[in-house]
Amino acid sequence: MTGWWPIVILLCAAAEMLGPNGARSALEVRLWVHLPSETPAGSTIRVKLWGKYSIPSAGSQTFAWTQELDRGPDGRFTTRLLFAGPAEIEFHFSRGDVESRECGPQGQSSPERRLRIDAPREVELWVARWCDLGPARTKGPRVSEHRIDSILDGRRFWVYLPPDYEGTDPGHPVLYMLDGQNLFDDQTSFAGEWRVDEICDDLIAAGRIQDLIVVGVDNGGERRLEEYSPWPDARMARGGGGVEHLRAIVEELKPWIDGHYRIEGGAASTGFAGSSLGGLMALYVAREYTDVFARVGALSPSLWWDGGHILEGWDRPPPSEMRLWIDMGTREGTPSSGVEEEGPRDGLRRLRKLRLRLLEAGFVESDQLRVVEIEGGEHHEGAWSARLPELLQFLFPALDPESRPTREVSHEH
Repeated sequence: MTGWWPIVILLCAAAEMLGPNGARSALEVRLWVHLPSETPAGSTIRVKLWGKYSIPSAGSQTFAWTQELDRGPDGRFTTRLLFAGPAEIEFHFSRGDVESRECGPQGQSSPERRLRIDAPREVELWVARWCDLGPARTKGPRVSEHRIDSILDGRRFWVYLPPDYEGTDPGHPVLYMLDGQNLFDDQTSFAGEWRVDEICDDLIAAGRIQDLIVVGVDNGGERRLEEYSPWPDARMARGGGGVEHLRAIVEELKPWIDGHYRIEGGAASTGFAGSSLGGLMALYVAREYTDVFARVGALSPSLWWDGGHILEGWDRPPPSEMRLWIDMGTREGTPSSGVEEEGPRDGLRRLRKLRLRLLEAGFVESDQLRVVEIEGGEHHEGAWSARLPELLQFLFPALDPESRPTREVSHEH
């Protein structure tokens, strides 16, 4: 059943639900839907809904219908849903058939959306991708993908090799990065890739960073919050799997990388970086894994996690070879968990407090520590990509930039 008829039926079934002036007291929900950029022009967008609603005289009733969305002047699609009483619904969006329904951000089949309706409301939603469409692969020719059963339970990891890797250099520094699916390839990214391979190519060619190997480790999808938190958040009663995840990276993945690539070796040539909760993990690494990683980048770290727990425990001076980059944008707002309403000033307040703790612990600013407040900086993949060149130049500066020739680098995919 499509169109407005199902809604009319629902309203008629609730005829006794009248307000003080005789007006029907239906619950109205307005959906506002953002579509991915690859959506073909002129597409018809539909929402398929099913579930149950409750009215006093009839009890619980089930329903199912499909409804077409209208395009608004701002590019969003919208539709109005009317329910005779409180409802629990499941739904998904499509361009008309099963093959063209929405998918998750990495092209995976996504679970049905769920919504409980007990009051009028407006809901803003994003469609990540369409199952029958997808962006072209954008990873460079020197980025490889690997899955090995004995490493991180077969999770994918990526390896970027510098342009002259096949040359005579006996060893290369290595940077391990979290959220690997977002680093190299639009097809696997959540909201656009970081362009790590292109950025490294350009900086190496310009003689600004060392000939760096980058290893990207995919996050665990729904397990990301668990894996990217060293301890639970007391209010959420979730998290705390980060220590075990780091153990697997250090004891399973790193030995494999060391054994299969020409690695310089040593903490001073080994880095670790992440953003958001991944940035929280990077700070934990800078505090607890200094014998393994001495080049650490924390982009927009989730300093709010567990009430700012990561701000404590900095009571040991850092190794002399340590370099720690921490940044945060002035327009970063509420954390994605929605647990703690925190605006930009709260995040920057914690960042400044952490900086003071690190200086008290013995970090030397400029040489070992760079704490950066990015004016206008936001909390998303594009913002972190824009900050990456400066971060890499701080963590892995070219050893002798004057003597390195400038090379032309191809960005063919």
